[in-house]
Amino acid sequence: MEILVDTLLFELLPSYTEVGKERRARQKDKFLCFDMGVRNSLLGRRKLEHFSREELGRLFEQWMILQILYYNQLHKKGWRISTYRDAFGVEVDLVIETGGGGCVAVEIQSSTRADEKMFKGLRRFEQLAKRKVHRYLVYQGEFEQRFEGLGTAVPYQNFLQSVIPALD
Repeated sequence: MEILVDTLLFELLPSYTEVGKERRARQKDKFLCFDMGVRNSLLGRRKLEHFSREELGRLFEQWMILQILYYNQLHKKGWRISTYRDAFGVEVDLVIETGGGGCVAVEIQSSTRADEKMFKGLRRFEQLAKRKVHRYLVYQGEFEQRFEGLGTAVPYQNFLQSVIPALD
């Protein structure tokens, strides 16, 4: 896998490591193919009707993660970007540590509707982090919604155009 990362064919998304500790919350890093079309072609999947709803959700999640990784690289932000999953299967798709003590937790959903249940992993992560965490649910809906005490659901376009550039 190191060769694939070194040749820019795959991106490595490390598991979240608590600051100042070496214990990882999730034992496996994520590897993401640099391009979704290449990935699908390698798998022989060339038409959308060949994908289940669950697979389309994973594709959307991977596409979003790649956009954020590439933004970080292009603008030389130096953010530490990782993923989190605990022993109980609760996960957060992205943890973005901006360097100034800021931490952003992002859950990515391909749904067009947001609800409180989708914030479960984000709340759990904030308890682990023991610091202020800005919690975002990125989804395919049309409107930004604030869920009191849970976080903000943001359409993916707004997240990429407004939230990500404002981080630091």
